[in-house]
Amino acid sequence: MAGKVFLVAAVGALRLNALAQSPDTSAAREIARIDREYSDLSVAKGMPAASVEYFAEEGVAFAPTAVNGKKFWASRADFPGTLIWQPIFAFVSAAGELGYTTGVWELKKENEPSLGFGHYVTIWAKQRDGKWTIALDVGTENPQPREPPPNLEILAPEITEQPRD
Repeated sequence: MAGKVFLVAAVGALRLNALAQSPDTSAAREIARIDREYSDLSVAKGMPAASVEYFAEEGVAFAPTAVNGKKFWASRADFPGTLIWQPIFAFVSAAGELGYTTGVWELKKENEPSLGFGHYVTIWAKQRDGKWTIALDVGTENPQPREPPPNLEILAPEITEQPRD
């Protein structure tokens, strides 16, 4: 009986230790949520207005070369449709200050076939006030996908030992 109690206690201690060392994915979940909110705002108010809201002051967009994203989107009153997207991966560094989302996008126009499809990568930077803003955004145009996008996957930062002095 004492052996069983010891075994149960040892297994419990190992599980608690593993839980204590589990990487924190809450920040990655947060930027995935923010990325979806950004897409929702793009649908509601248009891509230019949504981008002005989410880009950092010095954030970079590629159009097709690197430009100030906030200024670029502020000057785009002629955007041709509704851009929607869905993150499929989200990751935030162990330090919790930099992360990325990547996923698929679709450009739609009311009562017309889709105008385009592609993938994107958005790099998010956490500001001093705790707000996540876009540091860099880039996309590629691809043919229409044959399958729906996969579900969101949250990637955990690697757990590494810190060097000891």
